[in-house]
Amino acid sequence: MTGQTGKLGMTLSASAVMKNLEIGVWALEIVEGQKPRMFADTIMRKLLGCPEVTNPEQIYELWSEGIDEDAEALLDDNLSKMTEGQVSEVQYSWRHPDGSVRIIRCGGQRNWSFTEGIRCEGTHRDMTGIVHID
Repeated sequence: MTGQTGKLGMTLSASAVMKNLEIGVWALEIVEGQKPRMFADTIMRKLLGCPEVTNPEQIYELWSEGIDEDAEALLDDNLSKMTEGQVSEVQYSWRHPDGSVRIIRCGGQRNWSFTEGIRCEGTHRDMTGIVHID
């Protein structure tokens, strides 16, 4: 939908919407014999508290170090579902480098065109301040 004009006459841009909603985009690569790598867009790096870091190994390390122990099994299950080809989403607690605990919603799926190992791609959003109305 990037750049398309809808019936309301406004221009819709997926990247602008994602930026305004602070939804980051990531890709996680697991290749045998190599450290895991996480590629992150600007929004994702900002959410992780490392906007200046672009090294994929460092980004992965920062993200994985912030995972609460209680959430590890949940994230392992989520990653297993993605690597099997399912679209999966999970919400979990994550410790930000500033010391705060954030509630993260993360979802994604496997990219089967990546043949060097496993590559999952998805989105990441800080849900801590979001109010849900039932």
